[in-house]
Amino acid sequence: MPSHHPCSQNDNAATLLPAPDVNEARGNILDPTEVPEPGCTLVAPFLQTQPGDRVQFRWYGSGRGGVTSAFVDLDEESCGNVVQITIPKRYITNNFSRRVVVDYYITRQNMLLGTSSRLILRVGNVHLDLDPPSIDEARDRVLDQLDLADVSSLGVMV
Repeated sequence: MPSHHPCSQNDNAATLLPAPDVNEARGNILDPTEVPEPGCTLVAPFLQTQPGDRVQFRWYGSGRGGVTSAFVDLDEESCGNVVQITIPKRYITNNFSRRVVVDYYITRQNMLLGTSSRLILRVGNVHLDLDPPSIDEARDRVLDQLDLADVSSLGVMV
């Protein structure tokens, strides 16, 4: 007999769950200077949960000490709502100037209910103050084709 628990909105949940979100991220950028202590808030937006479901979060970074995971067991009060956990700030700073892949999955009665799409974040400050690239052979930022007739390569400064 199907469950009619108030938190159960769909007994046949899709295998692919919505991607997680990080509250402090702006687009696909997570700036560590914008993340307060103790860390960032990771959100699983899937709402079709029941008491006893387990939401397992995974945070994969390529930096040394940049990988972690955590889980939340849902009860009568927490099911049917977004699930949030805090990722300690060290897992963000350990991945500075790198990518982080975040996802979650949900199990119900020890069986996989679904796995989320991945969220890919770049950890670092997006406001880089860089000079524009230049070509060494250009005079006053103008490249004269006649001066380059015998040149087989150019020097580019990035």
